[in-house]
Amino acid sequence: MKLTSTLALCFIGIIFITHSHAAERPALFLDGKQFASKGQFCWYDDKRYSEGAVIIAAKQRLVCAAKQLNYNNSELSWLPQDENGNIVYPKQSKSIRVN
Repeated sequence: MKLTSTLALCFIGIIFITHSHAAERPALFLDGKQFASKGQFCWYDDKRYSEGAVIIAAKQRLVCAAKQLNYNNSELSWLPQDENGNIVYPKQSKSIRVN
Protein backbone atom coordinates (compact mmCIF):
# COMPACT_ATOMS: atom_id res chain seq x y z
CA MET A 1 0.00 0.00 0.00
CA LYS A 2 2.81 2.40 0.89
CA LEU A 3 4.61 1.60 -2.37
CA THR A 4 1.48 2.30 -4.43
CA SER A 5 0.79 5.61 -2.69
CA THR A 6 4.47 6.63 -3.04
CA LEU A 7 4.44 5.83 -6.76
CA ALA A 8 1.16 7.72 -7.19
CA LEU A 9 2.60 10.79 -5.46
CA CYS A 10 5.75 10.62 -7.60
CA PHE A 11 3.65 10.32 -10.75
CA ILE A 12 1.48 13.29 -9.76
CA GLY A 13 4.62 15.29 -8.92
CA ILE A 14 6.15 14.56 -12.32
CA ILE A 15 2.95 15.59 -14.10
CA PHE A 16 2.79 18.80 -12.07
CA ILE A 17 6.44 19.67 -12.79
CA THR A 18 6.17 19.06 -16.53
CA HIS A 19 2.99 21.11 -16.85
CA SER A 20 4.36 23.99 -14.78
CA HIS A 21 7.47 24.25 -16.99
CA ALA A 22 5.41 24.03 -20.16
CA ALA A 23 3.31 26.99 -19.03
CA GLU A 24 6.43 29.13 -18.55
CA ARG A 25 7.85 28.62 -22.03
CA PRO A 26 5.73 28.19 -25.14
CA ALA A 27 6.82 25.52 -27.59
CA LEU A 28 9.08 26.77 -30.36
CA PHE A 29 8.84 25.09 -33.75
CA LEU A 30 11.49 25.84 -36.34
CA ASP A 31 11.11 25.22 -40.03
CA GLY A 32 14.41 23.93 -41.37
CA LYS A 33 13.70 25.19 -44.89
CA GLN A 34 14.46 28.78 -43.93
CA PHE A 35 17.92 27.76 -42.70
CA ALA A 36 18.71 25.25 -45.44
CA SER A 37 19.16 27.94 -48.08
CA LYS A 38 21.14 30.44 -46.05
CA GLY A 39 22.63 33.11 -48.24
CA GLN A 40 20.13 32.69 -51.04
CA PHE A 41 18.07 35.65 -49.89
CA CYS A 42 18.57 39.32 -49.18
CA TRP A 43 17.04 40.78 -46.03
CA TYR A 44 15.64 44.28 -45.59
CA ASP A 45 13.30 45.56 -42.87
CA ASP A 46 12.83 41.99 -41.53
CA LYS A 47 11.60 40.81 -44.94
CA ARG A 48 13.22 38.22 -47.17
CA TYR A 49 13.81 39.09 -50.84
CA SER A 50 14.92 36.82 -53.67
CA GLU A 51 17.52 37.48 -56.36
CA GLY A 52 16.57 40.35 -58.67
CA ALA A 53 14.43 42.20 -56.14
CA VAL A 54 14.78 45.99 -56.26
CA ILE A 55 14.30 48.36 -53.32
CA ILE A 56 14.99 52.01 -52.67
CA ALA A 57 16.85 52.72 -49.43
CA ALA A 58 18.41 56.05 -48.45
CA LYS A 59 17.48 57.48 -51.88
CA GLN A 60 19.54 54.80 -53.61
CA ARG A 61 18.24 51.98 -55.76
CA LEU A 62 19.53 48.57 -54.59
CA VAL A 63 19.28 45.17 -56.28
CA CYS A 64 19.46 41.78 -54.59
CA ALA A 65 22.25 40.11 -56.57
CA ALA A 66 25.20 37.75 -56.22
CA LYS A 67 27.99 39.32 -54.18
CA GLN A 68 30.68 37.66 -56.33
CA LEU A 69 29.87 37.84 -60.04
CA ASN A 70 32.18 34.95 -61.00
CA TYR A 71 30.80 32.38 -58.54
CA ASN A 72 27.59 30.44 -59.17
CA ASN A 73 26.84 29.85 -55.47
CA SER A 74 27.80 33.28 -54.22
CA GLU A 75 25.84 34.78 -51.34
CA LEU A 76 23.24 37.35 -52.30
CA SER A 77 23.70 40.93 -51.20
CA TRP A 78 22.18 44.36 -51.78
CA LEU A 79 24.22 46.04 -54.53
CA PRO A 80 23.71 49.58 -55.84
CA GLN A 81 22.70 50.46 -59.41
CA ASP A 82 24.21 53.22 -61.52
CA GLU A 83 22.22 55.79 -63.52
CA ASN A 84 21.76 53.32 -66.42
CA GLY A 85 20.37 50.58 -64.17
CA ASN A 86 23.53 48.45 -64.22
CA ILE A 87 24.62 46.72 -61.03
CA VAL A 88 27.76 48.17 -59.46
CA TYR A 89 29.85 45.26 -58.17
CA PRO A 90 32.52 45.77 -55.49
CA LYS A 91 36.07 46.06 -56.79
CA GLN A 92 37.98 42.78 -56.63
CA SER A 93 41.61 42.78 -55.57
CA LYS A 94 44.00 41.52 -58.24
CA SER A 95 46.37 39.86 -55.83
CA ILE A 96 46.01 36.69 -53.80
CA ARG A 97 46.73 36.90 -50.10
CA VAL A 98 47.72 33.93 -47.98
CA ASN A 99 47.26 34.35 -44.26
